[in-house]
Amino acid sequence: MDVLPVEIIDRISAFACCDGGPTASSLRSASRMLHAVTERHKFHTVAITSSRQTLLFHDTLRDALASGRAAVRHLFITVNEQVDGGVTHAAKDIVALAAPTLETLTCVVESVPSTYPMYYPILSTTSFPRLTHLTFRHPHLLTYSKPLIHPGMAIRFPKLRYLHVAYACPVSTLTAHMVTSAITSRSGSSLTNIRLSGIAIRGTSTGALDNPVVPVLRVMLGLDSVRHLPATPPSVRSYVIEPHYTPRMFMASWEEADIRETLDEVIRENEDSGGIRLVLLPPVVHEAHWADDKSVKDWTAEWLESQGCEA
Repeated sequence: MDVLPVEIIDRISAFACCDGGPTASSLRSASRMLHAVTERHKFHTVAITSSRQTLLFHDTLRDALASGRAAVRHLFITVNEQVDGGVTHAAKDIVALAAPTLETLTCVVESVPSTYPMYYPILSTTSFPRLTHLTFRHPHLLTYSKPLIHPGMAIRFPKLRYLHVAYACPVSTLTAHMVTSAITSRSGSSLTNIRLSGIAIRGTSTGALDNPVVPVLRVMLGLDSVRHLPATPPSVRSYVIEPHYTPRMFMASWEEADIRETLDEVIRENEDSGGIRLVLLPPVVHEAHWADDKSVKDWTAEWLESQGCEA
């Protein structure tokens, strides 16, 4: 390493410090030179998945910001409303402290008390001037609240390009669209891609009319307009939806076929109109229970892969 130019060592350090923190810590303890070189990269990519990490990093980040030595660019963080209140506050504060320099944010809410309203750390008064990619995973809840949307809301995500909203318990297209709209109404004209995971698709015998998939989907794609439903921003070019079907014990195979045929009709009409590109991922078919079992570990591994690292 001593014979390499400083510029090369700096690039190596930048690529090495993309796994959420471990490599940066190891390099900093290897030698004085590496300690100095990795100083500017140590907070670029951070993964926080436990209460202990949350408290430790909160204090570290606060001190580093005070001395002008921190710039978090990529953050993965879990929020658990049912643990100690101090941990929850620290997690929220980390998001706010890192907001000015964040480029990508993945926020996985693990759980909230049933008596509490759903927490949306991304819909506070905090602005994210550099954020381009946002992923927000809702916890297991029987009922999800819908954030309010007001005309003329302040832009909090001026550079957001990619938005992924996921649900641990599948929800109606209407609920998902309203939550997504609460975010897009705060976004600028850079938003081009939206993904929804955990969209409930029910058969006729399980209440398809109570779950207005097609009417809301048509509004989302710009095929129809409904007064009380927000339109998808005109800048959006791609909409990816991951449907979840009712557990097999509650839905017959012919109902699955009918649902697919109905959705295919909407897809064909949308393609003919030349509007937003709709991508329906292969449906998740639940065998017995109605929930997504994707763990925090799985979310973390997926995030690390997107950063160019392996878990």
